[in-house]
Amino acid sequence: MKKLFILLIFASVVWGCGKNATHKNLETIDSLIGKDLIDSAKTVIGGLSIEDVDDKSVLAYYNMLSYQIEFRLGNIPENDSLINYSIDYYKARNDKEKLTRSYYYKGRIVYKRGLLKEGVVYLKEAEEYSKDIDDYVLKSRIENILANWNLYGGESVLALVHGKQAVKYAELSDDKERLLYSLTSLMVIYESLDMDVL
Repeated sequence: MKKLFILLIFASVVWGCGKNATHKNLETIDSLIGKDLIDSAKTVIGGLSIEDVDDKSVLAYYNMLSYQIEFRLGNIPENDSLINYSIDYYKARNDKEKLTRSYYYKGRIVYKRGLLKEGVVYLKEAEEYSKDIDDYVLKSRIENILANWNLYGGESVLALVHGKQAVKYAELSDDKERLLYSLTSLMVIYESLDMDVL
């Protein structure tokens, strides 16, 4: 059933918009990612072409989604040219939502490569740009990652600050799973500080 659903989405994207990437089919892919249908998003984006696309907004969106999909699949892209294009484009257009997402995924990938300080810098950029957006799930994710990285880096007090922010944003998001994850992370931080949670 799930494969039929994916096939129908893929067919409607390709037939409705041709094989070239467009905002419409990229929004469909973004929606699949939002529903954690990463394999489906990978299948659909793999069927699109950007060879004849001149629209820089489409290229930036395509690059960001491609990079995001690779991260979500556990892959580490060899270079950052795709996401750097997106960051430059969204920074020039002051699109803080997509810029926040771009910095978030770049930070996560760079950190996975072992470039810890550089990864933190990109996450701090994501945190800064997220101040002007309403995506509380993304804000909570950013704060959770910063809390975890600080905790593992021996900065428990700083981890606590980020952990509390993650819980605050998770509460605002009304996402119960995100809230549970954030509270669990906060509990681990309190334990590292040898403090009573209550």
